[in-house]
Amino acid sequence: MTTIRSTIAVALMLSAAAASAHAVSVTIATFDDPAISAATPVFSRNGGVFSGGWNSSGLLLRTPGSPSPDYPNATFQMSPLVVVNDFGSFQQMSGGNIQFFDQFNAPILTMSFSGASLSNVLGLGASDFLAQNVVFSGPIVAGFASISAEQFSFSFANPIVTDLQHYSVTSSFTSSADAVVPAPAVGSMIGLGGLLMLRRRR
Repeated sequence: MTTIRSTIAVALMLSAAAASAHAVSVTIATFDDPAISAATPVFSRNGGVFSGGWNSSGLLLRTPGSPSPDYPNATFQMSPLVVVNDFGSFQQMSGGNIQFFDQFNAPILTMSFSGASLSNVLGLGASDFLAQNVVFSGPIVAGFASISAEQFSFSFANPIVTDLQHYSVTSSFTSSADAVVPAPAVGSMIGLGGLLMLRRRR
């Protein structure tokens, strides 16, 4: 009887520990526009191809919702995207990925996506580049038990426009996800529960 009661107590303790880990919406990573002027664009469209990245200094990648530290002088590179459907004011783009690196060129965050929408309304602060079916990976999200509903957007500024198919812009960035953050006590409680059950069996 004592063994049964102990087993039930351990099970309840582990259930309580698991319940204390829950999903919350957090900002994964964000940066302010690193460009001083339009002379150093972040993105450009050249006909049917949209490309971008930042390889200079001055980009502070902040991680307010992640256990990771902020990353000064981070860089990033986006795989070139192709216009799939052009509706004039906005375009459907192909899928691709964006990879962030720390100042030592070590990968810290990869964002893969199956498609994107690109707006040709080049107003200041507008969310002009949004991706679909986004998946985050890398050290910045490694501290979470799990993440879901990943999303990100870039907001353009300082456009230099030849026409709606040829322009360059600077940009800020933000990203978010529903993240499961384990409570600090979960690991220790699970370990204690295992020891108690082992002791009872002996």
